[in-house]
Amino acid sequence: MRIASSALMVAMFAASSALADPLGSAFTYQGQLTDNGSPANAMYDFQFALFTSATGGTAVDTINVDNLSVSNGLINASLDFTAVPFDGQGLWIEVNMRPAGSGSYTTLSPRQALSAAPFALYAMSGNPGPQGPTGPQGPTGPQGPTGPTGPQGPAGFVTLPYSGTDNTGLAMYVTEVGGGYAVFGVSDGVGVIGESAGVIGVEGLSNSGVAIAGYSQSGVGISGTSTSSHGIQALGGAAGVAASAFDAVGADNGIAITGHANTTDSIMVLTNVSTSGQIIKGFSNGGTLAFQVESNGNVEAHGSFIPNGVDYADQLPAKGDLEPGDVVALGEDGLLHRATSANELDVAGVYSTKPGVVGRQEEEQRATIPVALAGVIPVKVTSENGAIRVGDLLVSSSTPGEAMRAPANPVPGTVFGKAMQSMDASTGKIEMLVWLR
Repeated sequence: MRIASSALMVAMFAASSALADPLGSAFTYQGQLTDNGSPANAMYDFQFALFTSATGGTAVDTINVDNLSVSNGLINASLDFTAVPFDGQGLWIEVNMRPAGSGSYTTLSPRQALSAAPFALYAMSGNPGPQGPTGPQGPTGPQGPTGPTGPQGPAGFVTLPYSGTDNTGLAMYVTEVGGGYAVFGVSDGVGVIGESAGVIGVEGLSNSGVAIAGYSQSGVGISGTSTSSHGIQALGGAAGVAASAFDAVGADNGIAITGHANTTDSIMVLTNVSTSGQIIKGFSNGGTLAFQVESNGNVEAHGSFIPNGVDYADQLPAKGDLEPGDVVALGEDGLLHRATSANELDVAGVYSTKPGVVGRQEEEQRATIPVALAGVIPVKVTSENGAIRVGDLLVSSSTPGEAMRAPANPVPGTVFGKAMQSMDASTGKIEMLVWLR
């Protein structure tokens, strides 16, 4: 039998008429008792012990209530701790229970803080405050409609009130003792909201399961907003995938993580402070490593890299008046310029239009262009040396920036490509296979 109790109300009821019987020191304790997740319906023996601290210590007074009927889980008992002066000190009630007349007592944890109502006894003992005037009775408002019944929470769900707000901004503390959920919010709108002017709005801690989970039928499952720190922060409990700080699982044919931002910075930033680890690892469905990004910036892919472009290029320093498809040559100043003579030995290649992979030197401060070193690229051509046919070798022409068909025996170092298309017009653009020789 699993028993759980949630204190609902501890209050004192007294008549205000001058003709009423003298006010005693008894007050009413009400609570909710569940048996295996369902409201209890039976006879029980109770012990109500009063302490001056939330944990530990010795009871200052104890009341036994035997054969108390609990119906639909409601505990309703009249308590009179006559040996305790209600003088403003903090007091807590510890509840012990058992089935009526049998077995040992089970202590329900934690103790429940005594609310402010019984402390009115302090005023009754000779310390009353000034009596304010009685205000007029306002009209009774109309009865609102009854809302729909919410879903049944899981077995072992225990809610414990936290008295007041402490200096860290904690407004409520909820703990779970039965292996289920500590807070379970289900709503067509917002299930749980945590707002704090201090440190943390909502914090979840778990020793063996999920710390925070959000479910929504029509909106956002979990939303975190901060004006000065992280919107949502997740801290992992141990090494390995099973104890990761954040685990996003997409629905079938769905997406696990999306990111949206209107920023001049990055949508996602990943940092690994360890120089021996990786920044990113990607695995296939069978758990085989597919790719990884090392902390030093190296990228390893266990498969083909397929870019949108079809050539490899290097970023080389160049003059600023060049265009993609231009045939370029090396100048005496080390900058690339349009080739201007036929069969030029200083030819460097062709300005790549859309390279798939680009190499560059990080320390280069001059303006650069991508020059194709391998692959297929568009090139400007002319029929200066005759019509071009597929397979013709290409060299520079006397038309600036344009290639032509190579002579029968081209000089080594002048050929930079092989035509993959034919052209009969005087000028145009064709596809060329980079062929440096």
